[in-house]
Amino acid sequence: MLKSLFQRRSKLDHPDPEIRVRVLNEDSKVSFEQLAQIAREDQDVQVRTVALVKANSIDLYEEFLDDEKLSETCRRFISEQVDDNHRLALDARILPLRLQNLSDPTRIYELARRLDSNTEIANALVNIPVRTVRDDVLNLCFDEDVLGEMQKTSKQLDKSVNRFVRDRLHALKELRNRSQNLTAQADHVVAAAERSAPDDPHYLTRREKIEREWEHTLDAIEQLNDQLQEHGQDK
Repeated sequence: MLKSLFQRRSKLDHPDPEIRVRVLNEDSKVSFEQLAQIAREDQDVQVRTVALVKANSIDLYEEFLDDEKLSETCRRFISEQVDDNHRLALDARILPLRLQNLSDPTRIYELARRLDSNTEIANALVNIPVRTVRDDVLNLCFDEDVLGEMQKTSKQLDKSVNRFVRDRLHALKELRNRSQNLTAQADHVVAAAERSAPDDPHYLTRREKIEREWEHTLDAIEQLNDQLQEHGQDK
């Protein structure tokens, strides 16, 4: 009885969180079960974080993905450890952080497109930390819906990105207008050709004019198709 009353308490239960942190950092014999319990139950965020780091378990980190105080830390830990084959690799809470650790612009853009919404895609692309990589990724984006969200996101965050997005949206709008105008122009030439008849006394003159207009329209359409292809648009 007396022996149990005076039994020494574990320093992991010490009331001072700094001592609990020191014990966690120095004691190599703390079991995974103890670390998991501390991460779940300790009242101090630093102590819980140290326990999580020492546990080094993706499954344990996953428990705290929606924890108000630990989610950011656990999302970062997971993003640094999972590969493309892991079930959390494309999780919307993990993927944006994974993208920040990649350097291949094509791969980054491909993965970003798997996020659930245009807003999430835009935020992920704007927040690529290495500017040269981010700029190369942005050059791959011609989706007007994503660009529109990116324009909102970057307005206060990065003026250079905002300017790039604004210019690209303007270029895409001009291409769309040119496409509509050329379609109308081609329809007009076709209609004029259908109205012409060999018994018309001015048939040959009108035919030559229509053929010149048609050749001019085809040249303009070919140039537009090249520009549309450069801007990732369907011909």
